[in-house]
Amino acid sequence: MTSSRTTGPATARGGSPGPTFWVFAVTGVIAMIVAWVWFGMAFEEEMSDQPKATAAGTTMAGFGASLGVPPLVFAHVVGVVILGLTAFPGRRRTAPVWAWAVASVAVASIIGLLVAEWLYGGRLFLMGVDGDTG
Repeated sequence: MTSSRTTGPATARGGSPGPTFWVFAVTGVIAMIVAWVWFGMAFEEEMSDQPKATAAGTTMAGFGASLGVPPLVFAHVVGVVILGLTAFPGRRRTAPVWAWAVASVAVASIIGLLVAEWLYGGRLFLMGVDGDTG
């Protein structure tokens, strides 16, 4: 007599995640590039519209954060959830499963950050009202 607790793919230990995980992980790299570029665009908009805002007696300070940070956080959270749910089909969602998801999102985010830094000439975090304008 065999038990489903000791045989079958649901209890397999080790190995790598299933193919669906890898498809989402690769797609996540593209999503993170978009999210980080969006972050940069929000701060670029803040920086470029500040002279008009100053002339109107107001400021654009905070615009970049309010428009750039929420989508970036949302992309990270959605990425972890999707990858955590697809990492090892049929397996309980244990710490190693979520570790795969978090690590994959971290790698995708670093790639996205590096691409955005490259596109903005290394000034991604220097833009904005209080940032370097030169």
